[in-house]
Amino acid sequence: MRAVALSLALLTTMACAPKPDDPTTPSPSIVPGGAAQATGALDGEWRLARLAGSTIPADIPPVQWPSLRFDAKEGAVAGAAGVNRYRAQYQRTGTDGITLSPGAMTRMAGMPEAMELESKYVAMLDKVRRFRMDNGQLVFLGEDGAELARYSRAP
Repeated sequence: MRAVALSLALLTTMACAPKPDDPTTPSPSIVPGGAAQATGALDGEWRLARLAGSTIPADIPPVQWPSLRFDAKEGAVAGAAGVNRYRAQYQRTGTDGITLSPGAMTRMAGMPEAMELESKYVAMLDKVRRFRMDNGQLVFLGEDGAELARYSRAP
């Protein structure tokens, strides 16, 4: 008797649950960048402090350090990649998930050291899957949970 009641309860729950392939059913775990998800901790401008565990090379002036700024209203992230400027859309998933979609970027040349840093930085942005806050710093994490980049609030 218990098995029958449990089966009926399970079937009722499944029948009432939203269908994942139903385009009219919004997904509660995916929040587009324009919602309230970036308010608070992510809001504002961030300057890169570490990339793949390394500090920014001393021969690169601070004005060329990569940075980013979240715009919750537009669902966008924009900033400096080192030499060039970029802008992309972002999407939050769950409480700590984040992905950046391909975006637009200027194409200027610069010092070889700055161009190398920029190349590594842009490649890192494609790998971001999660974030966390650590003592006031923004930390981007890859799919495996490894730290990709660490940012400090811009002055």
